[in-house]
Amino acid sequence: KQEVELLLAQSRERLSQLQSRVVKRPVYGVSIDNITAARPQSGLAQAYSVYEYEVEGNITRFLALFGELPNKVGPVRSARVSTAMLALGEKVTLVFGSANWHVLEKISEFNLKSVNALRGSGAFWRDSARYAPHNLYVNLASLGRGRTAPRTEIRPLEITKEGAAGNTVSLQYSSNNRIRYVYDSEHQAYTRYLNGKVFRDASGKVIRPR
Repeated sequence: KQEVELLLAQSRERLSQLQSRVVKRPVYGVSIDNITAARPQSGLAQAYSVYEYEVEGNITRFLALFGELPNKVGPVRSARVSTAMLALGEKVTLVFGSANWHVLEKISEFNLKSVNALRGSGAFWRDSARYAPHNLYVNLASLGRGRTAPRTEIRPLEITKEGAAGNTVSLQYSSNNRIRYVYDSEHQAYTRYLNGKVFRDASGKVIRPR
Protein backbone atom coordinates (compact mmCIF):
# COMPACT_ATOMS: atom_id res chain seq x y z
CA LYS A 1 0.00 0.00 0.00
CA GLN A 2 2.82 2.39 0.84
CA GLU A 3 4.51 1.61 -2.50
CA VAL A 4 1.27 2.27 -4.38
CA GLU A 5 0.74 5.57 -2.55
CA LEU A 6 4.33 6.58 -3.35
CA LEU A 7 3.87 5.76 -7.04
CA LEU A 8 0.60 7.70 -7.15
CA ALA A 9 2.24 10.71 -5.47
CA GLN A 10 5.11 10.61 -7.96
CA SER A 11 2.65 10.32 -10.86
CA ARG A 12 0.64 13.28 -9.61
CA GLU A 13 3.83 15.35 -9.30
CA ARG A 14 4.87 14.35 -12.82
CA LEU A 15 1.45 15.24 -14.21
CA SER A 16 1.55 18.60 -12.43
CA GLN A 17 4.95 19.34 -13.99
CA LEU A 18 3.72 18.36 -17.44
CA GLN A 19 0.61 20.54 -17.13
CA SER A 20 2.78 23.49 -16.18
CA ARG A 21 4.69 22.98 -19.46
CA VAL A 22 1.63 22.82 -21.75
CA VAL A 23 1.68 25.95 -23.88
CA LYS A 24 -0.09 27.35 -26.91
CA ARG A 25 2.02 27.96 -29.98
CA PRO A 26 2.55 31.73 -30.48
CA VAL A 27 0.43 33.69 -32.96
CA TYR A 28 1.56 37.26 -32.15
CA GLY A 29 4.95 38.89 -31.70
CA VAL A 30 4.80 42.26 -29.94
CA SER A 31 7.60 44.85 -30.12
CA ILE A 32 7.99 46.06 -26.52
CA ASP A 33 9.88 49.04 -25.13
CA ASN A 34 12.73 48.41 -22.69
CA ILE A 35 14.07 51.70 -21.42
CA THR A 36 13.68 52.88 -17.82
CA ALA A 37 10.50 54.87 -18.52
CA ALA A 38 8.86 51.74 -19.97
CA ARG A 39 9.44 49.49 -16.96
CA PRO A 40 7.81 47.47 -15.58
CA GLN A 41 6.34 46.09 -18.79
CA SER A 42 2.98 44.36 -19.02
CA GLY A 43 2.44 40.84 -20.29
CA LEU A 44 6.00 39.50 -20.25
CA ALA A 45 5.22 36.80 -17.68
CA GLN A 46 2.50 35.43 -19.99
CA ALA A 47 4.69 35.29 -23.08
CA TYR A 48 5.56 32.00 -24.79
CA SER A 49 9.10 33.29 -25.17
CA VAL A 50 10.88 36.64 -25.38
CA TYR A 51 13.73 37.86 -27.56
CA GLU A 52 15.87 40.71 -26.26
CA TYR A 53 17.95 42.42 -28.91
CA GLU A 54 20.03 45.58 -29.18
CA VAL A 55 18.72 48.42 -31.32
CA GLU A 56 20.78 51.61 -30.99
CA GLY A 57 22.51 53.66 -28.31
CA ASN A 58 23.13 50.53 -26.18
CA ILE A 59 19.40 50.11 -25.57
CA THR A 60 17.38 46.96 -26.17
CA ARG A 61 13.88 46.00 -27.19
CA PHE A 62 11.84 42.88 -26.57
CA LEU A 63 9.95 40.84 -29.13
CA ALA A 64 7.49 38.93 -26.94
CA LEU A 65 5.70 35.96 -28.49
CA PHE A 66 2.17 35.12 -27.34
CA GLY A 67 0.03 32.03 -27.76
CA GLU A 68 -2.28 33.00 -24.93
CA LEU A 69 -3.77 36.46 -25.47
CA PRO A 70 -3.44 38.88 -22.51
CA ASN A 71 -5.60 42.02 -22.39
CA LYS A 72 -2.65 44.33 -21.69
CA VAL A 73 0.75 44.04 -23.37
CA GLY A 74 3.34 46.77 -23.75
CA PRO A 75 4.47 49.47 -23.97
CA VAL A 76 4.34 48.80 -27.72
CA ARG A 77 7.14 50.47 -29.67
CA SER A 78 8.46 50.76 -33.20
CA ALA A 79 9.96 47.91 -35.20
CA ARG A 80 13.41 47.42 -36.67
CA VAL A 81 14.45 45.12 -39.52
CA SER A 82 15.70 42.67 -36.89
CA THR A 83 12.25 42.74 -35.25
CA ALA A 84 10.63 41.83 -38.55
CA MET A 85 13.15 39.06 -39.23
CA LEU A 86 12.54 37.48 -35.81
CA ALA A 87 8.76 37.62 -36.31
CA LEU A 88 9.13 36.12 -39.79
CA GLY A 89 11.23 33.26 -38.44
CA GLU A 90 8.66 32.54 -35.73
CA LYS A 91 5.73 32.73 -38.20
CA VAL A 92 3.77 35.18 -36.04
CA THR A 93 1.83 38.37 -36.74
CA LEU A 94 4.06 41.31 -35.80
CA VAL A 95 2.43 43.98 -33.60
CA PHE A 96 4.37 47.24 -33.55
CA GLY A 97 4.10 51.00 -33.15
CA SER A 98 5.11 52.01 -36.70
CA ALA A 99 8.69 52.23 -38.04
CA ASN A 100 10.77 54.24 -40.46
CA TRP A 101 10.16 53.88 -44.19
CA HIS A 102 12.83 51.31 -44.98
CA VAL A 103 11.62 49.01 -42.17
CA LEU A 104 8.04 49.31 -43.46
CA GLU A 105 9.33 48.41 -46.93
CA LYS A 106 11.06 45.33 -45.53
CA ILE A 107 7.91 44.23 -43.69
CA SER A 108 6.05 44.47 -47.02
CA GLU A 109 8.90 42.74 -48.89
CA PHE A 110 8.91 39.88 -46.38
CA ASN A 111 5.12 39.54 -46.85
CA LEU A 112 4.98 39.53 -43.07
CA LYS A 113 1.61 39.58 -41.36
CA SER A 114 1.61 42.69 -39.20
CA VAL A 115 -0.46 45.24 -37.29
CA ASN A 116 0.79 48.82 -37.12
CA ALA A 117 -0.63 50.39 -33.95
CA LEU A 118 -0.40 53.92 -35.35
CA ARG A 119 -2.73 53.10 -38.24
CA GLY A 120 -5.63 52.81 -35.86
CA SER A 121 -7.33 49.95 -34.04
CA GLY A 122 -9.64 49.78 -31.07
CA ALA A 123 -7.32 47.21 -29.48
CA PHE A 124 -4.67 49.89 -28.76
CA TRP A 125 -4.78 52.63 -26.15
CA ARG A 126 -2.50 54.98 -24.24
CA ASP A 127 -2.21 54.72 -20.47
CA SER A 128 -2.54 58.18 -18.92
CA ALA A 129 -0.38 57.08 -15.97
CA ARG A 130 2.69 57.19 -18.21
CA TYR A 131 4.24 59.64 -20.64
CA ALA A 132 4.23 59.09 -24.41
CA PRO A 133 5.76 57.33 -26.24
CA HIS A 134 6.17 54.81 -23.43
CA ASN A 135 2.44 54.38 -22.77
CA LEU A 136 0.99 52.54 -25.79
CA TYR A 137 -0.62 49.17 -25.01
CA VAL A 138 -2.48 46.47 -26.91
CA ASN A 139 -5.27 44.10 -25.94
CA LEU A 140 -4.32 40.95 -27.84
CA ALA A 141 -7.60 39.27 -26.94
CA SER A 142 -9.52 41.87 -28.94
CA LEU A 143 -7.01 42.55 -31.72
CA GLY A 144 -8.63 39.96 -33.97
CA ARG A 145 -5.73 39.41 -36.38
CA GLY A 146 -4.83 35.96 -35.10
CA ARG A 147 -6.71 33.22 -33.30
CA THR A 148 -5.33 31.28 -30.39
CA ALA A 149 -3.43 28.35 -31.83
CA PRO A 150 -5.50 25.14 -31.74
CA ARG A 151 -2.39 23.04 -31.13
CA THR A 152 -0.57 22.88 -27.83
CA GLU A 153 2.83 21.47 -27.06
CA ILE A 154 4.45 20.10 -23.94
CA ARG A 155 7.84 21.61 -23.36
CA PRO A 156 10.38 19.02 -22.17
CA LEU A 157 11.09 18.92 -18.45
CA GLU A 158 14.79 18.84 -19.19
CA ILE A 159 16.77 20.23 -22.08
CA THR A 160 19.65 17.84 -22.71
CA LYS A 161 22.72 19.41 -24.24
CA GLU A 162 26.35 18.70 -23.59
CA GLY A 163 28.45 21.44 -22.10
CA ALA A 164 29.53 23.11 -18.90
CA ALA A 165 27.00 24.04 -16.23
CA GLY A 166 25.66 27.54 -16.81
CA ASN A 167 24.38 28.66 -13.45
CA THR A 168 24.77 32.36 -14.20
CA VAL A 169 24.78 34.46 -17.35
CA SER A 170 25.71 38.15 -17.26
CA LEU A 171 25.21 40.80 -19.94
CA GLN A 172 25.74 44.54 -19.86
CA TYR A 173 24.46 46.83 -22.59
CA SER A 174 24.90 50.01 -20.56
CA SER A 175 25.25 51.20 -16.96
CA ASN A 176 21.43 51.25 -16.76
CA ASN A 177 20.89 47.89 -18.44
CA ARG A 178 22.91 45.31 -16.53
CA ILE A 179 21.35 41.87 -16.85
CA ARG A 180 22.05 38.71 -14.92
CA TYR A 181 20.37 35.31 -15.08
CA VAL A 182 20.75 33.00 -12.09
CA TYR A 183 19.63 29.38 -12.28
CA ASP A 184 16.87 28.41 -9.85
CA SER A 185 16.79 24.63 -9.43
CA GLU A 186 13.37 24.73 -7.75
CA HIS A 187 11.72 26.29 -10.81
CA GLN A 188 14.16 24.72 -13.31
CA ALA A 189 14.57 28.16 -14.84
CA TYR A 190 16.72 31.29 -14.65
CA THR A 191 15.66 34.21 -12.48
CA ARG A 192 16.36 37.41 -14.37
CA TYR A 193 17.97 40.35 -12.57
CA LEU A 194 18.10 43.90 -13.90
CA ASN A 195 20.60 46.30 -12.33
CA GLY A 196 20.94 44.01 -9.31
CA LYS A 197 17.20 43.58 -8.64
CA VAL A 198 14.85 40.71 -9.46
CA PHE A 199 13.09 41.58 -12.72
CA ARG A 200 9.27 41.56 -12.55
CA ASP A 201 6.56 42.54 -14.98
CA ALA A 202 3.82 45.03 -14.14
CA SER A 203 1.75 42.32 -12.45
CA GLY A 204 4.59 41.66 -10.01
CA LYS A 205 5.42 38.23 -11.46
CA VAL A 206 9.08 37.24 -11.48
CA ILE A 207 10.44 36.67 -14.98
CA ARG A 208 12.07 33.23 -15.14
CA PRO A 209 13.06 32.07 -18.64
CA ARG A 210 14.10 28.46 -19.07
